[in-house]
Amino acid sequence: MDIFSLDLGNKQTKLKSSKAEYVLPSRYLNQADMPMSVGNSTMNNDLHTYSVPFSDDKYVWGRDIDGLHLDEYLADTIMYGARYDSEAFKLLANFALGLQASDFKAAKDQVLEVVVTAGLPTGDYADQGQLKALLKVLEGQHQVTIDDKIVTVRVRKVYILPNQSAPYITNY
Repeated sequence: MDIFSLDLGNKQTKLKSSKAEYVLPSRYLNQADMPMSVGNSTMNNDLHTYSVPFSDDKYVWGRDIDGLHLDEYLADTIMYGARYDSEAFKLLANFALGLQASDFKAAKDQVLEVVVTAGLPTGDYADQGQLKALLKVLEGQHQVTIDDKIVTVRVRKVYILPNQSAPYITNY
């Protein structure tokens, strides 16, 4: 069973698996908010269209999202309090799991089963409510469509670590 390591930070999302490592902004764009002129000029950029069954919208996310200079339209996951219960965070977590799963053939024609390690800020790690909310977002089956290709991943187990410990685990 593969291990996916996630650090869904306020500013950056850092991902690692046995196949690839990614560092992306922790913000994305609702595709409906993307001007047509910008949409046509992003063909060679690292931007992809994401959708999930629990939302009717499509979203754009990738390394080059900040380069669009559409800050007023970008959904940001910087927040305090109930961050892990927010729709923005749930979408980002699903996009991250889908991106990692897309590197595995099994996720494209069956269900890829994984274990997830996730780092949390120390204050959130000490809060049982925050831990439960993050577990609820990450555990279970996730279906993500990326550029019209469906990937499916089932998270069998989640290990949540305080951020200062997470780098040791991600170097497995």
